[in-house]
Amino acid sequence: MEALIESFTLYYGLDWLAMLCGLFGTYLISKKSKWAFVVWICAATCGFTVACISSQFGFLVYNGIAIWMYMRSLSAWKRDEKQLVAAE
Repeated sequence: MEALIESFTLYYGLDWLAMLCGLFGTYLISKKSKWAFVVWICAATCGFTVACISSQFGFLVYNGIAIWMYMRSLSAWKRDEKQLVAAE
């Protein structure tokens, strides 16, 4: 039980927050919500911070790339929405 409680404080709870945001983002994208990308950016930012704290450089690179991809995808989604509205 102590190990579980300690796991919440080891990385300030950011690892757990990253997991929850990642799962919630997956739920939102299944509902076709562009907010999924915002939630995923939060998840990747938490993961990036945990990677910095723990010196996990591969995870650091992964989360940096993921943040860029989510921002690019959100931008493309918004651009597509504007084109659809303009076409109507």
